[in-house]
Amino acid sequence: MISIIVPVYNVKLYIKEAIESILSQSYTDYEVILVDDGSTDGSGAICDYYAKKDDRIRVIHQCNKGLSAARNVGLDICKGDLIAFLDPDDALCNDMLMKMYNALMDSSADIVECNFAFYKCNHRMNPSHIHKMRRTYFASEGLYNMKEAICLQLQEKIAPNAWNKLYRSEIWNDLRFREGQNYEDLDIILPVLSKAESVYVIDDVLIMHRKRPNSITTTNSFKNARDRRLAYKHYMSFIKNNCSDIIDGDVRKDAMVKYYKVLLSEYFHLSFRRGGYRKKYIALLRKCINDARKDINISECSLRVRLGTFIYLHVPLVISGIIYWIYRPFRIIYYKVLSR
Repeated sequence: MISIIVPVYNVKLYIKEAIESILSQSYTDYEVILVDDGSTDGSGAICDYYAKKDDRIRVIHQCNKGLSAARNVGLDICKGDLIAFLDPDDALCNDMLMKMYNALMDSSADIVECNFAFYKCNHRMNPSHIHKMRRTYFASEGLYNMKEAICLQLQEKIAPNAWNKLYRSEIWNDLRFREGQNYEDLDIILPVLSKAESVYVIDDVLIMHRKRPNSITTTNSFKNARDRRLAYKHYMSFIKNNCSDIIDGDVRKDAMVKYYKVLLSEYFHLSFRRGGYRKKYIALLRKCINDARKDINISECSLRVRLGTFIYLHVPLVISGIIYWIYRPFRIIYYKVLSR
């Protein structure tokens, strides 16, 4: 049986679509655990309505503790030998569970990952338009051992998301999401992959993922910015402390440089960002950048990284931000040409 864990918080416009996408699955041996995380917009009542209609659905009501805590409640009470997560504003394609289950059984993998499509909309998503959406992560379909899977994730070819995967329940025996912190998927992806002997990747787009402008990770706040940095910090700490015998030196170095580039880019973005948290976040970012510099050899990095480091060290933030935004359009054009 598959346990599908859905954290629910103030999503009355979307939760029906998410639940109905589960109920319309061609694979039917599942339980649905809806964890109402203190919703105030009637989402909890919608969950109760569906639970009365289908005895495969269970609803847990709790005070607001965050997405991670809601998922952890589901992990604590689920009964399935397989586990999946679904965000309450996303939807499954009708054959998602069947394809994922068959792939896991046929390959004897511990985790199966499928592709997904982004929808930037508030209206109902249309599976018939799925072929028009941009494919996001590009690992070739097939079976990968644990070391290969981690290397693919470091290269951004396996998605750092909990919700586009099917897991054997043993993976989660001693793992839980870090509570009180956003970007929980990035925080836990490498520990999860390290528990799997093998991972199977399906190229099919089987999940419709909605990007909302008012979602948790798009909110402009110091907590959100801080949590993003914390998640990256935990991600990089796992690489340094647990992956020395898993990945070779070049892959590890590339991951460290990529992290450093993310920090620099976000720092330059701050020159145009407004908000009461800006000064606090600048101080936090500078500390993170200075710490990250200790893990890489700047002289061995690309000209772009060396130039960015020079600007960071010697040019005031306002001016460096202007330089970044002048350079950015040329960089976008360059990568579009390369991708043709």
